[in-house]
Amino acid sequence: NDNLNLMTMASSTVTFTHCQKCGVASSPTLKIRACTRCYSVGYCSITCQKADWKDGHKIRCGGSGGSGNSKPTSPVVVNPLRSVNNMSENRIDNASTRVPSDLVYNHPRKEDFPSSRSNSWRNALDDVLSTVELGTNDPIVFFKNEKYVCTYDKYPKAKYHLLLMRRLHDRKDGDLSYVRTLNDLDPDNHLEELREIHSLGKNIASHLQDFHASSNKESSVTIKLGYHALPSLEPLHLHIISSDMDSPCLRTRKHVISFTTPLFFVSPDSLERHLESAFVNPIRVGVREERAKSILDTAPMLCTKCKIQSTTVPDWKRHNEACTAAPSTGTTGKLNSLLGWRSSRLPKKSMDTLSNNDNDTSGNSKKRQNDQSDEEMEDTY
Repeated sequence: NDNLNLMTMASSTVTFTHCQKCGVASSPTLKIRACTRCYSVGYCSITCQKADWKDGHKIRCGGSGGSGNSKPTSPVVVNPLRSVNNMSENRIDNASTRVPSDLVYNHPRKEDFPSSRSNSWRNALDDVLSTVELGTNDPIVFFKNEKYVCTYDKYPKAKYHLLLMRRLHDRKDGDLSYVRTLNDLDPDNHLEELREIHSLGKNIASHLQDFHASSNKESSVTIKLGYHALPSLEPLHLHIISSDMDSPCLRTRKHVISFTTPLFFVSPDSLERHLESAFVNPIRVGVREERAKSILDTAPMLCTKCKIQSTTVPDWKRHNEACTAAPSTGTTGKLNSLLGWRSSRLPKKSMDTLSNNDNDTSGNSKKRQNDQSDEEMEDTY
């Protein structure tokens, strides 16, 4: 029976928002229970658990069972003591997380951003980071310190939209400056620095709310933080964005879904919880890409406040602007079921991005598929 007797449905301290197989959301009457062999996915029923096991979870599962060639490359053991209920707020207060009180949000023109020198539009942020280190193009920088830089988004999808990244300055092997996507993260190397950058992001969000309140007495704003499960740009960047989503750059259904669907828009807290619930090493994050693509293609466009569904982007924008319901808090205290695990860690390697790419005149530098112009880049999420 493919060792299904080892996969009992149990009441675990690890919780999930959606069933891994059918996608149904958890509710007060429906609990999503964890696979007790790996604790990385959850199911609404034994039926869904058995179906997903046959569909490939028996290969991905990190438990000690499995069959045939599905054994992980190294032993993986669940550590139940590192459950989400045992974690603290982990908010960090130091020189790298504090924000001056006199910052002013003044979104620059598109012409202020550096022109792309990379082989692909996906690497446009490498050009931004390189520009930051040169000390030029200050209009694109909202705030920076010795470790991190917060820049304006070239194509903002809301009234306030910033990107927070690890600087290339003073980089060390294993730090976030070498991380391209969520798939490159591992608990040993990155969890503490993620907590630090998340703490800085939360402080910037609080400052934006205060800034808005001082200049807009008639309205309030909610700022949320998150990563795209499947980012359109690299390296790793944390979005800091207001929930009004009021921008002419917000034009497509994917724009709406990528910032309003909690599973696809991965919150810092859920990412930290996922890393805290890690098995023994070596292990790193693995985004469930097919399911993430499915969410991006099929998830409904819901109001960020009342969750009423709209069928077109203009209708969604009109409703979201007019809705008077209280905004949701944006955090559930649960794990994100789009995040899984890989049982081996990528080797550490330098990604000194621009110098290598810029000096390659031989034509051998490998381009990513579907290189896009600035206009096309604006239509990505």
